[in-house]
Amino acid sequence: MATEARVQAELKRLMAETTTLFVAQRISTVIAADQIFLLEAGEIVAQGTHEQLLQTSPLYQTIYQSQLGGVPA
Repeated sequence: MATEARVQAELKRLMAETTTLFVAQRISTVIAADQIFLLEAGEIVAQGTHEQLLQTSPLYQTIYQSQLGGVPA
């Protein structure tokens, strides 16, 4: 987790004022993204910010709970 945090911090610095596309399985990697596209079976099933997806997507909520624990705020 410490390594992931260092990598994310450096990526954030390097990506300032650029468009970047991430493909990730971990919510912690995309949590600060402007837009998140949630795929299931190769199809986009939800789109929005982290906060929007927590409110509108049961699948995103399930992934969040399995990866980060607890109930989404």
